[in-house]
Amino acid sequence: MFRNPGGSIRSSLVSLALLFAAPAAQAQGVILIHSSVASLHLADSSVRLDPGIGILSPTGGSARDSMPLFLSSAESVTWGWFIRDLSGRDSLPFTLLTPIALTPNIMEYSYEESGLPVDSILPDRVRVLLGWDTENRMRRAWVHLDSTVTLRRWAQWLSEQPLFFRPGQSADFYAAPHGARYPVVLPGGDQPDYIMHAKRVNGAWMQVEVVTPSDYCTEDEGIRRRRETVWIRYLDQLSRPRVWYYTRGC
Repeated sequence: MFRNPGGSIRSSLVSLALLFAAPAAQAQGVILIHSSVASLHLADSSVRLDPGIGILSPTGGSARDSMPLFLSSAESVTWGWFIRDLSGRDSLPFTLLTPIALTPNIMEYSYEESGLPVDSILPDRVRVLLGWDTENRMRRAWVHLDSTVTLRRWAQWLSEQPLFFRPGQSADFYAAPHGARYPVVLPGGDQPDYIMHAKRVNGAWMQVEVVTPSDYCTEDEGIRRRRETVWIRYLDQLSRPRVWYYTRGC
């Protein structure tokens, strides 16, 4: 029995043939490790996640969906599965089925919706960041891009969300991309009360309107707010997000 560290996760050895009507040549005799999670949030500093450059998930519509995983970009035989079960029967609705034990890198991107981050995008397939093996190495797999999956690139997706800096990221503001620092006072001390609304993107830089105190999820129009238009570095050197958003609630 394998237990994944870092969250409410359960794991067991299961046969692929019991879960999917896969071709016998692929399913017969294949034993996979079943690792399930509820929701893992990038804004939670206690959780280890690599958000990649975007996120892949099964296209919505069914209570139970799956994505086949392939070991290489040229592979045609299914190596594992990502399963999403939103039927409500399971408190841990997101599952990896792989031949190796993993701490899943499954990440929530919307309300009760999670997917697998990606780090490489080709015209017809993407490479997903599955999670860490028992030797603390990130393991990857490939997924075909077709109508059964949806790819969200952070460069596009984040420009459509109200944003804040991720825990551990410095809240640095600039007058222009690569320009001089611009002083913005964020009230609230260790838990600053602000929100950023994206205006436009220029590479790894984003022009935002910083609102203090935050006007997100509030109907109190009597509060006096300050609004400043500045630039931020919203992607780091590996094109990972330095900012995030509320995937649920406020």
